[in-house]
Amino acid sequence: MKINRNRIFGPLILTSLLFISGCKQTATIHDPDKELISWIVDDIAFPLPPPPPIGSKDTIIPDKLVDSLSRIKLKVAIYPVMDTAMDDLKTGLPEEYDQILQQDTLKTKYFHDLKGISSKKGHSLMLGDTVKLRKPMAYDDFDLLFYFSRIRCNVDYSKAVFSLGVSRGRLWGYGSIYCLKKDKGLWAYDTIIPTTIW
Repeated sequence: MKINRNRIFGPLILTSLLFISGCKQTATIHDPDKELISWIVDDIAFPLPPPPPIGSKDTIIPDKLVDSLSRIKLKVAIYPVMDTAMDDLKTGLPEEYDQILQQDTLKTKYFHDLKGISSKKGHSLMLGDTVKLRKPMAYDDFDLLFYFSRIRCNVDYSKAVFSLGVSRGRLWGYGSIYCLKKDKGLWAYDTIIPTTIW
């Protein structure tokens, strides 16, 4: 009796492939860090406007200029270490975000690449080189440097709290605590607490 190999092995191979691809899909882990970093970079990255004309006392940027500035694509560096230290920044947090911090068990996170982090606005993203950042001309390679702390979320990922420093150079930057909440599936600012300016 002759056995038709295609008839036996075909369904077996097809079933194996479906099983393997199904396992890959269920193994995907939701990473709120990458989702929020992408959203924050797109929301905050904005070029400096030109100074007002000489003799002008008007400090309001015209809408036409805002539109053209928003189309500029920036080089944004992400500092590759997300530290956990927020002890000195806890003052003044709304209670629900303070509770998220009190349940904190996160450890420092290190990025080796930016896989999963992207800009929908077309900004060019790169990892900040920690060795190069110690040198005086370190900011020549990018327009903005983002320093994120670890992002702490509540159980259902509907609220998040973290600190963020944004720098355009060694002597130009600011830091804030961001409290975010999801509204109809989209992240939105709840509270922003400025902490430092340099």
